[in-house]
Amino acid sequence: MEVSAISKAMVLALVCLALPAAAAAQGKPLTCSAIITNDEVVKAVGVKMDDTGDETVRGRSTECSWMVRGPLRTVFVSFEDVAAVKEIHEMTAEKYFELLVANAEETRKGKRAMLAGIGRNAALVVSGYDKGAFQVIVQRPDGVASIVTMGLSKAQVTEVAKAVATP
Repeated sequence: MEVSAISKAMVLALVCLALPAAAAAQGKPLTCSAIITNDEVVKAVGVKMDDTGDETVRGRSTECSWMVRGPLRTVFVSFEDVAAVKEIHEMTAEKYFELLVANAEETRKGKRAMLAGIGRNAALVVSGYDKGAFQVIVQRPDGVASIVTMGLSKAQVTEVAKAVATP
């Protein structure tokens, strides 16, 4: 009987240890390269950009960037999935989208322009003091992305937003 009780306890302990790993595998966050690939950035911008290789995943957030010199052009993308928005920010993806857009308007001293047909919601904010600087917030079905660019045209930024919005 005692061996049986010890065996049950060991099995239970092993199951408890395995559950977090199994849950993490099932709820694995998207990586930035799953949100937008280097090829999609190049296609949207029209020139070869260097992937800076600094993709970072913290919890359920990911970010990455690309750049090209002469003249300097940059693309920075960050993404948080719906679970991260709910856990970290304690709000819905819709409210988080609105919060990010309002923050972009305030910090960039620009007004939003809604981009119809891109994701669930997409808003572009032109910087009021950095010519050629844009921020686009895109709400996808699985989370919210923020795109910050420098040295790109509005058309190029819109193409990047379309690529980010497409799962």
